[in-house]
Amino acid sequence: RITAFVRRIHAAFASIRPAGFGLRNDPHRASDAEVWDTFYKAVERALAPSSEFSEFATAADVPVRDDGSMFVSISSFRDEVCPDTLENLFATADEPLNIFVGLVQQNCDQAQHDAYGCKTAVMPEDMKVHEMDADLECLETYCARPGALVQACDGSNVRVLKFNESETFGPVFGRYLGSLLWSGESYYMQVDAHTTFAKGWDAALKEDYALAPSKKPIFSHYPPGGPQKPSLPANGIKHPWELDLGPCMCDAEFAEYGIIRVGAMQRYPIKETVPAGCDPKRDAACRRVPRFAPFIGAGFVFASARFVKEVPFDPYLPFIFMGEELNFGARAFTHGWDIFCPPRSVVAHAYLRKQKPKFWGALQRSIGAGTHNSLQKFVLPRVKHMVGYPEAQAISSLAAPTLVGHLDFYGLGDARPMAAYRSYANLDFAAKRHAHAGWCAKGDRPPGFEDAVAGVG
Repeated sequence: RITAFVRRIHAAFASIRPAGFGLRNDPHRASDAEVWDTFYKAVERALAPSSEFSEFATAADVPVRDDGSMFVSISSFRDEVCPDTLENLFATADEPLNIFVGLVQQNCDQAQHDAYGCKTAVMPEDMKVHEMDADLECLETYCARPGALVQACDGSNVRVLKFNESETFGPVFGRYLGSLLWSGESYYMQVDAHTTFAKGWDAALKEDYALAPSKKPIFSHYPPGGPQKPSLPANGIKHPWELDLGPCMCDAEFAEYGIIRVGAMQRYPIKETVPAGCDPKRDAACRRVPRFAPFIGAGFVFASARFVKEVPFDPYLPFIFMGEELNFGARAFTHGWDIFCPPRSVVAHAYLRKQKPKFWGALQRSIGAGTHNSLQKFVLPRVKHMVGYPEAQAISSLAAPTLVGHLDFYGLGDARPMAAYRSYANLDFAAKRHAHAGWCAKGDRPPGFEDAVAGVG
C-alpha cells in the first residue's frame, strides 16, 4: 500500500513531466512553483483524513515493543554496494534475528533500462554521462550469496519498497518512506546503503545507549570513513575504527543557500566521557558515557523507537539534500530529545562516492534542466521558516505560502523553545557566522545539563 501511495503522488506529475524520462536536461520544464504545487497538493490529498492512505501521515500506530529489537532504515538510491551493506549488517550483529530492516530501493531497473537506458553520473575522463547496465536488486543479490540470513530473505526480517529512479523525490522523502516500514521494534536506527558495521554493533549500541544521561537520548554523528564496499575484516582483525572512541561534530558553517553544513569531527576529550569517581585506567566502561552534541548527522541515527512516534518524519520536504540535518536536530531538541555522539564507533561510512549516480541526475531527466538546485532553493525556506531565519519569517517573503503547510504537525515540538536550541548549538541565523559549540569541543556538558545522571535513558 505504501507503493500505491507513492504512485498516487507520481500520477499527479503526468501532465508536467517532459516527454519521456530518457530526455536528459529538457529545458522546457515546468516552473519550480508548479512542481512544488503539484507535489504539495498530491501529498496533502493522499494524507487527508478521508484518504485511503491517511495512516501514512505518521509511522505505524503500534506500541513500541520491549524486546530489544532494532529497526534499521536504509534508503538506497542506485547503490551497487547495498547488498554488501545488508550482508555486513546481519553477519556482524550479535542477534541478527532481532534486527529488522526497512529498505527503500530506488533503482534503474531492467524495464527502465530497456525503455530509456540507465545512465552513469558525470564521469571525470570526459565529463559526460554514459550508458550502463540495470542496477543490482539489493535484497535479491544479497540472498543469492552463501550464508545469507534465511529470515532476511523470506520476508521476516527485511521489508522492501521498490521504486524506479524516475520516481525519486530525494533522500529526505526516502527516509520518510523508510519510517513507514517500522513495525513496533524497540529501537530505531538510520544508516545509508554504503555502511560497514563493527562486530557486535547491536549489543554495543544498546550498552552505550543505556549509559546516556537523559530520559530521551538520540545518538548521531558522522561515522568514521570506511571502505567504498562494506567488508568484514580479514582473519578476524578489527577495523581500525571499530568500537574505538567516536568522532563528534561540534561546529557548523553556513553554506549554500544559507543552510548550515555540519562540519568538524572531533574525537572525545577523555574528561567528558568519565563520570565522577570512575577510573578509565581500571574500567573501560568509564569511557563509554555518551557525550552531549549539538548536531545530528543523517547518515547515522539511533534512538528508542519512541522517537519516530513523537517526531514523525516530514513528507513535505522533497528534492532537498541540504537542510535535512538542521531540520532533524531542531525538531528532536524541541521535542525534548537530547542529542549525543555515540561513545564508540559502531559503523563506518563510505564518503566521497564520486562517479556514482545521484538523485539529482534523475530529477534532471524526470522533470528537466537545472531542477535540483532551483527546486532545493525553492523548498529550503520551509526549514528556514521553521527554525527562525529572519528573512523567512514573513509568509509573504516565501515563494509559496504552502511552504509552511502542516508545520503545526511536522514542525517544532513544545518541550523546549527553538531559541534554546539556537543557544545550545551557538546558531545565529541572522549573522550566519561560524557556529562553534565551545562546551562540545572542550568535552564539557552543555550549560544547564551539568547535573544530568548517566544511565537513565
